[in-house]
Amino acid sequence: MSVGAAGVVLVGFFKPLLDASSEIWTSRLKNSAERSEAHRILEERHGGPGGRFRHVAEIRERAIVYGVQQAIPLPVGHDGDLSHDLPKYVPRTTDGLLHAKLTARSVTGGMVIVKGESTWGKTRSLLEAVTQTIGTWRIIAPSSASDLKELVDSGLDIRRTVFWLDELAGFLDSPTPLTLEMIRKVIDHGAIIVGTIWKSDFSRLTRQGDRTKQESGEMMHTDIYPAARAVLTSSLVDVVEMFAHFDAQELETATAVSGEDPRWATALAYESHLEPIKVLAAADWLLDRYHRPDHVAGGVVLQTAVELLSINHPEPLPEPTLKNLASLLLPDEIRPTIDHTDWFADAVGWACERYRANENQLGAIAPLTRLGDPSDPNGGYTVPDILIQAARGALPDGRRIDVDMLLDHLSASACASVGRFFYFRDEDDAARPLIEHAAKSDVTTAYLQLGYLLQDEDPEAAMAWCRKAIDAGNTEAHIRLGHILSEQSGREADAETEYRAAIAAGHTDGHYWLGILLSDQPGKEAEAETEYRAAIAAGHTDGHYWLGILLSKQPGQKTKAETEYRAAVDAGHTIGHFGLGNLLSSQPGREDDAETEYRAAIDAGHTEAHSFYGVLLAARPGRESDAEAAFHAAIDAGHTIGHHWLGGHLADQPGRESDAEAAFHAAIDAGHTIGHYWLGKLHADQAGRESDAEAAFQAAIDAGHTVGYKGLGHFLADQPGRESDAEAAFHAAIDAGHTDGHYWLGSHLADQPGRENDAEAAFRAAVGAGDADGRKGLGLFLAHQTGREDDAETAFRAAIATGDTDGHYLLGLFLATQTGREDDAEAAFDAAIAAGNTDAHECLGDLIVLQPGREGEAEAAYRAAIAAGNTTARIGLAELLIDLGRLPEARNLLDDGVAAEDPDAIRTMGALELIDGNSVEAERQLRRAVELGVEGAAELLARAIGGN
Repeated sequence: MSVGAAGVVLVGFFKPLLDASSEIWTSRLKNSAERSEAHRILEERHGGPGGRFRHVAEIRERAIVYGVQQAIPLPVGHDGDLSHDLPKYVPRTTDGLLHAKLTARSVTGGMVIVKGESTWGKTRSLLEAVTQTIGTWRIIAPSSASDLKELVDSGLDIRRTVFWLDELAGFLDSPTPLTLEMIRKVIDHGAIIVGTIWKSDFSRLTRQGDRTKQESGEMMHTDIYPAARAVLTSSLVDVVEMFAHFDAQELETATAVSGEDPRWATALAYESHLEPIKVLAAADWLLDRYHRPDHVAGGVVLQTAVELLSINHPEPLPEPTLKNLASLLLPDEIRPTIDHTDWFADAVGWACERYRANENQLGAIAPLTRLGDPSDPNGGYTVPDILIQAARGALPDGRRIDVDMLLDHLSASACASVGRFFYFRDEDDAARPLIEHAAKSDVTTAYLQLGYLLQDEDPEAAMAWCRKAIDAGNTEAHIRLGHILSEQSGREADAETEYRAAIAAGHTDGHYWLGILLSDQPGKEAEAETEYRAAIAAGHTDGHYWLGILLSKQPGQKTKAETEYRAAVDAGHTIGHFGLGNLLSSQPGREDDAETEYRAAIDAGHTEAHSFYGVLLAARPGRESDAEAAFHAAIDAGHTIGHHWLGGHLADQPGRESDAEAAFHAAIDAGHTIGHYWLGKLHADQAGRESDAEAAFQAAIDAGHTVGYKGLGHFLADQPGRESDAEAAFHAAIDAGHTDGHYWLGSHLADQPGRENDAEAAFRAAVGAGDADGRKGLGLFLAHQTGREDDAETAFRAAIATGDTDGHYLLGLFLATQTGREDDAEAAFDAAIAAGNTDAHECLGDLIVLQPGREGEAEAAYRAAIAAGNTTARIGLAELLIDLGRLPEARNLLDDGVAAEDPDAIRTMGALELIDGNSVEAERQLRRAVELGVEGAAELLARAIGGN
């Protein structure tokens, strides 16, 4: 083939490839051009005229646009190069920390927030900080979280860009809020986010609901702003708090600057000179204008605008809305004078008047400001933050615009925004009609909110609105749908499906909620742990707390649980102190540590910890009054369950029965009807109150507390002739699902001659029902049946085999009564000690003290018991020391018991005095022991008298 022919063939071969390649390149060029045009539009929209993003160093000239408050004006004719918008900057004490956080985040990525109230200087401080630390970066100020997402997802090169989110609450309290996922995307692109937030908004957005599981010590919260709280408490976010007052150094610097900038001289000369920034922002003038207007109609217009914006009406406030609502609020006495005049223009003119320092100094600050051209239908009005903050502080008492007015004059989307505001202030009566109107008007952002409102009243309707929200693209609704399903019996799998759908849609807090769901399901602990760790990895650091709860319930995991609780505390979740208190209070020897943690929780504002702190103190000798004070503190903080705990504490103190009764009644009155049960237990121990006890137990049962059947059974079992009634009560407890009722029924029947077979059947039923005490109860019962020793031992060993370490202790007690089984008994006690049963030390001492040559081991066992808090072991050790002739040591051991009127200590001291030759003192002690009914004291007394 010739070269020319080959060329023809090759051209024929390659032409389709060349055509295809040409199409690909043409498509790529077209797509590139489309992307470039889209990027140009984005830059023009967010970068301003000229279609470019500005550098941080340029923003001082446009500081007002970025949210810095307008300042009082410079004196007329002032020479110099001072900015008319910005007074000279006075460095704040927090600047060093702010600069350090920004520098670090410029490397690692993340977010830095400055927290403080209006006119505290937070925005100016942030502006100065970013200028000085990352001045060469570009800056973009998106107007919403949706705009931020659009920018990040657009493909624009946003490396070394800082996203400026002034008034961050608007980005977080939004139908499409800023999320951790967005922050991570910003980090992945090599950018950071900065923002400012009011201190009051920070508290509101991180607040959790009050639903708790008081009985278990767990704190179970309903998230109010889940996305916002996840952001504000994330390890990806640093929060630097500003303060209103200037400290000494700041005042010194401001004084020096006042020689150059006369505005600072004005601020420092003002009587509230410790808050000079408020003076610079003319805050007092604005507030005086708002609270004490000298123009009636103008004052109504201004107050109407402030009230509407303070309840979250979107900005700008449309003129027709402002005019219509203000007209409804005009006082009757001026209506005749305005009906035929353009009153609104006159009123707005007054409200928009700017601040004058004097006749010649006109500033830019005004109570009401028009945004946009007057002819622009999208224009409207705004007011300074200081007025919104003042109005919110007066809500709801200061509200003059009622819900009907809002429904009549607000757009459906504005109703949704205002309804959200009322909902999150727990004003559901105002929120519901507004949100319902918005949702039924197809404002898609209201769908999920209506689901929130209906979840308790009508779960099915709530779920329908959640699904409608999902269909409209709001994937966050999967979380709420999961919450509703998780509270319905048998719907756990459906709830799990919704949480997993939320996770798949990028809502990493789904891991957190899925962990909570799974942790309540037996056998799913490992899955729950996986989800908690995924939540933590995604920045939801409060997952450490929940993981701590999960691990604390698992055998052998207390050390890991403690680690997680401490990680929660380190991440700023002070509720971790509460978890640590609960964990450590159950560990012998760690009571002081538990007390420290409860105090830390209380100091951090977790007042529910007062009750649990009280329970800890009540178990510590000599701390009874402290415990009582803790319970009262819980009650004073509004935790009425404290009455319940206080009653239980007082019931254990001789002579305080009437106080305990009053506390239980207070608990019942507060709605804690379980107090009837405890009132029954109190009366059951009081002579002459038998009918009251029975009535209280019955009241508990009537209130739905089936544990009352057990209390009633125990009480009736002690009443002569009521054996059959007691048996019926235990059967009722069993029928209500209390499987331990089998155990108590067996114990009751075991005391009745001829009912041995029924008692054994009840104990075996307890074993069959999985009751933890069933095997031990069976063993104890059989141990008292002649010829059933082998069966008793089998029962105790079966209890041990199921992991019940108390079985070792009971087996030891049983074997110690069996001739020739001393070695086996000793082995059982050793096993009990190894399993943490400190009572076994004393029993071991009692066992081996009778064995010649083992006195030293017996002494060691008694001392171990005493070290573990077992005061009765002092008697056994004292008796051993007396036998060994170590009388002074024995005397020291017995002194405290004698002083406390311990009968056994008094008898033993009498024996010691008798042996030591002090017959008179021996007689005195032994006479007291006889009066107290101590066994063996009479024989010793006879010897003492005979010795005299």
